[in-house]
Amino acid sequence: MAVRSSATSEDQSDASFAGLQDTFLWIKGVDEVISAIKRCWASLYSVESVTYRLRLKLPEDDVAMAVVVQDMVDARTAGVMFTRSPITGDKSVIVMEAAWGLGRRS
Repeated sequence: MAVRSSATSEDQSDASFAGLQDTFLWIKGVDEVISAIKRCWASLYSVESVTYRLRLKLPEDDVAMAVVVQDMVDARTAGVMFTRSPITGDKSVIVMEAAWGLGRRS
């Protein structure tokens, strides 16, 4: 299974938490899935995530986490597309990135 985080604060007009919460791949068995779900929830309060929210002055009471459990696929490629520049916010720019394999960050 793939156990993926999805925080309510991830996609805002002036903030992006993409990659700050954890995702776990190739999870097998009920006990491991439950453990990964708990670790996803806990990652909402990682140093990186809390620091980012503090820097942007986002209220903690608006933060929540959903966790998605999906069938794991053996991906040949992975990628992401931004509908505006992730650097400047320019809405006339579309950025696509792709990599061979799962695209897992190390």
